[in-house]
Amino acid sequence: MTLLTLVVFTGAWAIDTDSDGTYIISSVQDWNDFATGLSNNTITTTANAKLIKDITVTTMNGYDGKKYAGIFDGGNHTITVNISGTVDCVAPFRYINGAIIKNLKVEGTVNGAIHCAGLVGGSYGNSTISNVFVNVAVTTTGTHCGGILGHGQDSYTTIEASVFTGSITGASSGSIVGVICGWNHGGMVTINNCIEAGSSYTNCSTFNPIFYGSSGKSVINSFYLTPKNAGDNLGTQLSASVPDGEMCGTKEVLGSTYYIPVAVSGVDEKYGLNEGAVTPEPVVTLLGNTLVKGTDYTVSYSNNTSPGTASVIITGKGKYSGVKTVNFRIVGIALSGHGTEDSPYLITSDDDWTSFVTSLDDFDFSGMYLKLTKDISISAFVGYRENNPFSGIFDGGGHTLTASITSTATGITGNDVGVAPFHFINNATIKNLRVAGTINTQSYHASGLVGVAYGRNQIINCVVSATIITNTSYVGGIVGHGYDSNTTVQDCLFNGRIEGGRYIGAIWGHSHGGTGTIINCLENGTYSIDVSYIDPIYRAEGGTITCTNDYYVTNSQSGSTKVTTEQLANGTVAVSLGNAWVQDPITNLPLPKIFVQGNGISTGINGQRSKGLGQRDGWYSIDGRKLNGKPAKKGIYINNGKKAIID
Repeated sequence: MTLLTLVVFTGAWAIDTDSDGTYIISSVQDWNDFATGLSNNTITTTANAKLIKDITVTTMNGYDGKKYAGIFDGGNHTITVNISGTVDCVAPFRYINGAIIKNLKVEGTVNGAIHCAGLVGGSYGNSTISNVFVNVAVTTTGTHCGGILGHGQDSYTTIEASVFTGSITGASSGSIVGVICGWNHGGMVTINNCIEAGSSYTNCSTFNPIFYGSSGKSVINSFYLTPKNAGDNLGTQLSASVPDGEMCGTKEVLGSTYYIPVAVSGVDEKYGLNEGAVTPEPVVTLLGNTLVKGTDYTVSYSNNTSPGTASVIITGKGKYSGVKTVNFRIVGIALSGHGTEDSPYLITSDDDWTSFVTSLDDFDFSGMYLKLTKDISISAFVGYRENNPFSGIFDGGGHTLTASITSTATGITGNDVGVAPFHFINNATIKNLRVAGTINTQSYHASGLVGVAYGRNQIINCVVSATIITNTSYVGGIVGHGYDSNTTVQDCLFNGRIEGGRYIGAIWGHSHGGTGTIINCLENGTYSIDVSYIDPIYRAEGGTITCTNDYYVTNSQSGSTKVTTEQLANGTVAVSLGNAWVQDPITNLPLPKIFVQGNGISTGINGQRSKGLGQRDGWYSIDGRKLNGKPAKKGIYINNGKKAIID
């Protein structure tokens, strides 16, 4: 018994120490004795050690319950390992707790189960792994293993200035692998200035070259060669050559040159249109160091003088190579005019309409004025996205949009609702505009003019003569869905056609709140469906709709007046609708006067007197009653569709 104890103590104490009490590891025997001393308490777990020559080992340091907590300085020497085990966390250092392991190279093989690794199996406390190079072939029958650290546990472990160049082979069923750190379930693992440059990874079904864990991690200035298939994007990818579309600097790793893409900042996503070229100045950095324009790179630009997508092109120079292009958008309204009431943006062509549509990506035109100067054809609608509605003032100038709009949207929320020339509006005014052509959509709340209205809006002196084709519900001739807006529709005419659909409001399709005001409007449309589905003025399930002096031909609706085709033709309705209306001399039907060439014949008192008036034909009272010839009583009458005075 005494002799055996002496041998054990002699074996442990035979390790030399320096003046600070640091154990000097110069042989495999020293390594083994140090491990044994930690295990049997003859060496404290906080003891420091220093490797002074390369060694080859087959045993692990730091067992469960005797976790290593000292400073192990590898002195830039190499430990070649050939370690196998069926326990958790097989590694040269199986467990550490508040330890520092630094300046060490590890080669060889490690074969283990769950959480095995090329350097440390499991880490506890506040531990640090610094300046280590691990070129170990790690093979596991389990999972959650790592190249440098297998399991961070709930520790606060820092791994810095370290490289893994080995390989990992997972279990045949596949293993979870994080190369620098394989796993943790608490605390914080900090990985700083580390590199993954492994040779191969087999059966690594869940793989991240830096870290894969369930809890805290911080990755700073770290790099990898092998792309992940799981986990977060951590670190910066290195390449064996300059990747397409990148400007790179170089980094030497164990005698090999790798390329690192630079980082570019200082280029915003979008810029306003200036009088001249837009020339953002990029800031180019590599690993936190700012490069110098003219010395390290040059800058050029493309497509940077007009609205649209532009580019800043950064070309490497000197020791930097490759070309990186950063795109940005120039936003502006590529229309003549200034958007004011006196100088509105002018839409003079189909292309101008397209520019208007695309400008809604960046502007809502709030408070801005636009004016249509001629009849045009359109296939795109304004304000497609719900969060980019039109909020300006659009004056059609008495001109016509001939629409050819087709949408396959079938939803009832968001961008799928309300296909129309003006898809979404919010605090907008649309006036003096006619819409012809076709709107063909599967969308709910389709319309010939405005799809969906939010906020406070005015729609004035507008005519929809278009055909709306749909198989869904709640269609509107002028407004598809008023939502909970406060919208006024005044002096508007629907004389288009609706094919398909159900629950139709020929002026106002639907709302579920807010206030709708419909004044001096006329429905005179045609329909391919049962008229029982048609409310000629409005349909609403909520809010308040107020009708004032509105007229309709199809079906019936309270709050407005049904009229006959005779009353439409004899001028009675045009007069009753008010001063904004006239009898169209071409169709002999009521029409907002802005659409009649020369503004038509005013619906005010036009100054005609009894002289020259026909004696028998075409006379009506002001309320639309047909008279037998010219009246003898003084007053205001209608003669052949025109107001006349008998005095």
